[in-house]
Amino acid sequence: MGCRLLSEFRYKAFISYSHQNRQIAAWLLKKLEGYRVPAHLNGSSRRFEKSPITLGKMFRDREELSASVSLDSKLLDAIKQSEFIIVVCSPDAAASRRVNEEIAQFIKHRGSRNVLCYIVEGEPEFGPITGQPAQDCVSPVLRKLYIQSGQIPVAADARGVGDGPSRALQKIIAGLLGVDLDELVQRDARRHQSRLAMVAAVSAGFALLTTGLLVRANLAESAAQQATLDAQLQNERAEDLIHFMLEDLAGTRLVELGRLDVLDAVLVKVTTHYSEQDDNKLGDSGLARKARAYQQLGRLYLAGNMLDSANELFEYAFRTTEALAKRNPGSEEAVFSHITSLYGIGLSDIFRGRYVAAEKAWRERVEYGETLLRNEKHSQSVWGELSNVHIHLGWSLMELGRVEEAYVEFKKGRNLRQAYADRYPENTTGLNNLAGGFYHVQWAELYLGKNEQALENAIKSNEIYKKLTDTALLDQRARGNYARSLRWLSEAEIAGGKYNEASKHLRQSVAIHKELLDFEPNEKTFQYQACVSSVMLTEVLIANRKFKEAQSANNAICSNAAEVLALDHPLVHNRFYGYRQELVRMKLQMLDKRNSHAADGYTKLTSRFEQETPEIKNSLLGRRIALSLAIYAVELGNQTHNLPGAKRGLSNIAAKIGSGLGALHSPTARLLSRAKQLSSQASGEIESEALSIDF
Repeated sequence: MGCRLLSEFRYKAFISYSHQNRQIAAWLLKKLEGYRVPAHLNGSSRRFEKSPITLGKMFRDREELSASVSLDSKLLDAIKQSEFIIVVCSPDAAASRRVNEEIAQFIKHRGSRNVLCYIVEGEPEFGPITGQPAQDCVSPVLRKLYIQSGQIPVAADARGVGDGPSRALQKIIAGLLGVDLDELVQRDARRHQSRLAMVAAVSAGFALLTTGLLVRANLAESAAQQATLDAQLQNERAEDLIHFMLEDLAGTRLVELGRLDVLDAVLVKVTTHYSEQDDNKLGDSGLARKARAYQQLGRLYLAGNMLDSANELFEYAFRTTEALAKRNPGSEEAVFSHITSLYGIGLSDIFRGRYVAAEKAWRERVEYGETLLRNEKHSQSVWGELSNVHIHLGWSLMELGRVEEAYVEFKKGRNLRQAYADRYPENTTGLNNLAGGFYHVQWAELYLGKNEQALENAIKSNEIYKKLTDTALLDQRARGNYARSLRWLSEAEIAGGKYNEASKHLRQSVAIHKELLDFEPNEKTFQYQACVSSVMLTEVLIANRKFKEAQSANNAICSNAAEVLALDHPLVHNRFYGYRQELVRMKLQMLDKRNSHAADGYTKLTSRFEQETPEIKNSLLGRRIALSLAIYAVELGNQTHNLPGAKRGLSNIAAKIGSGLGALHSPTARLLSRAKQLSSQASGEIESEALSIDF
């Protein structure tokens, strides 16, 4: 009998999984219990008295997993008697309350250090989900652990675009043994090579009995095989290092910690490694890993608002996945990877105000997506991503002012998201996306003058987010989405002139965001959403002629607006709300008769707006900023008797905007009405009751 692990635990590991992943869990248990630990590990870890022959027993519940979140005594006892827990991570597992409870019970009794993740599907986003929530494969309790402590469990990526099943299994085994992956990989490879060497020796002995020429041939072939194996091993070790840097090191919020030097070092390592590779000689898995490395780096640089660098990295990923898709035109994995690259390119373009380029990337994404939609057999993560492609194309069309086209895309996207939510009713990500789908339809409807329909969709969106919040009280992302939906609801109410209702919902939105920031003060998404709701609340209070409350809200609620909504912020949508924040401040100054301050603010604001590209100034929101500035110039000129050309400029801008679909948007229509009034009246004092909100 072999020596055993020095452990007081009955089981080496408890395998937690969703019922949909039962076959993978069974395979994992078989591989782990059948693994023979190499003898060379004797003494390499304090866990061993002598090197064990096997890892030990694993626990996997072979009963059908019920929908109940409560765990029976057998499972609880197994969890308590397990040294590790291995979570088979997938979107199904992330949505499983039972899996979440098993992890929570293990952490309660054993702590969080011995949690291992075996990723089989989806995306391992441990922080707040902002990119592609339909692919989320991280259970809420693990996300909470990361948010509170910054700790990410050891993760082994068994997907084709990651480590692959075999290498991921080695990572899990290394974690169970407490040894470095590199050491285990090398020793396993050497063990395999030793077996090959024994076979080669026997073959060589036999060959000596036949002919010396055959001996030479075998030796040459053996040397060539050894050289190939060494090169392959070296390349795999380099890619393991890259994977570690991207998934583990870069995942520790390097951007938020200000460690851009470390992130740049990771970038140099990745680009240097892949610049030395010949794509034509890389296999499909090698190309997929290369693309994923660039995609992950692109997301990290995007999170740090380094948009040009992010776009370049997404372009690298695009060229790689394009080659992969051409090599395997019928491969779902290849097409899916290319769709992911196109999403990154379009998003970085949107953030920079390059709406035409974003439309091009996302229209191509739709075309690739539709090739997959012809087939009904897809994984959950693929279905989730396919439900997004029309929504994102609609987003770019809205920014370009092509509202009717966007409306068509939004409705297609909402229907796909509805189908996805119906297909996977237990997946909260599907409901989150469906709620967002209702909002996007609402967005277009407001600009098409369909105010009643927009309000109905806003209510549906809000109700879904409220339900998700009530069923997941600790899910900060769900609370943030609900707070955002309150603002969306207020937008529909503003369109109908229901300022009191809008004010109430905006106050609720601000209050929730403040609570979220108390929990996560450095979370940029929450900071931005809090400031946006604050700006809109101030606008509504002005429109409702509650000027003192508006002044108080403007001064107190969004304390870091100058940073988040800065006029020089690299993200265009942050700048747009920065303009709105400044317009609100200047209106309040005019109401207080502080005309010199208002005039200085106007000069600064118009100078900054003129620096925007023509594409940004001519976008849907850019034109409305221009109209608001033109109205403000006339109002200020009426008080100061300056700016003599302001009325002529206002007439030109109003005519341009009034000829488009934007005139159907109620807030825009009110601005156009105000523009007409100002253009026709004689100079005089500003009429405070005629002030209208900008958006």
